[in-house]
Amino acid sequence: MRPMTLTTMLAACAVASACGGGDDGPDTGFDCLFANCKNSQDIQVSDLSARYEVTQEGTRVTAVSSVGYRYNLLTVVRVTGGDTLTLSSGVQSREMHPTDASWWHASASLDGLGESPTVSVDFKRGTQVERGTVTLPKVFSIVSPTGAVVLKHSDGQLLATLTTLASDHLVTQVNGNCRRADGTQFPINTTLTPAYQSAQPTGHLYRISVSLLDSEIAFENQQAQPGNLSAVDRCELTLQWRSEAYGTTPAGMHPSSSIVGVTKQSMPLSYLAQQ
Repeated sequence: MRPMTLTTMLAACAVASACGGGDDGPDTGFDCLFANCKNSQDIQVSDLSARYEVTQEGTRVTAVSSVGYRYNLLTVVRVTGGDTLTLSSGVQSREMHPTDASWWHASASLDGLGESPTVSVDFKRGTQVERGTVTLPKVFSIVSPTGAVVLKHSDGQLLATLTTLASDHLVTQVNGNCRRADGTQFPINTTLTPAYQSAQPTGHLYRISVSLLDSEIAFENQQAQPGNLSAVDRCELTLQWRSEAYGTTPAGMHPSSSIVGVTKQSMPLSYLAQQ
């Protein structure tokens, strides 16, 4: 079995009946067994590391936040004690609320926004306001390939044409499951950087090499079950093509803070590793 990550642990907490939490305040039980839990009200704003991801699908923009302590990746900071997070764009504004019992993540959405809007997330403590701002990349589509894509090992590469801009920063998240020749399976959760190839009449062409995909699958295979030498036979994957833009971080918060705007499209992919 693959070891649980911190994110997986906190996700499990969200559905565990013992976690509690809710409108009365953050839970301090299961999740805090695996992470150093702190409340934002007890930490100087300059020591808070705010991480915001803002996505656009159609005319809806959604922001998800997580707050940490300096560079410490194992510290969970819950926004408490009158501290607030607010998502805004133009005249629209909405307070962000916890998405799970741990209160580590908060979210809010705005509707009716146009293409590539500029949005802000404000952390507020009393009269102090720390703002992160980002302009989202253009919403794009996948021109080709379309439908359920089948990639063979012998193909050597996956080519995709997207209606992105040549200047866009593109990454591909890969999620799914792979089956070994002995019938056992293991999960895939990784990120690839596709290689830009050329401009096309309908967009821009990107390439993911089979060798790059194979190396990531091999790594995930050994992480899931070290020592299993059975060959990987087939993978059922979802490729999420993500155009990302990094914005201006809150000046008064910790320098490890970040805000990223994302537009994305998904592609189902069957990878035949032995053909």
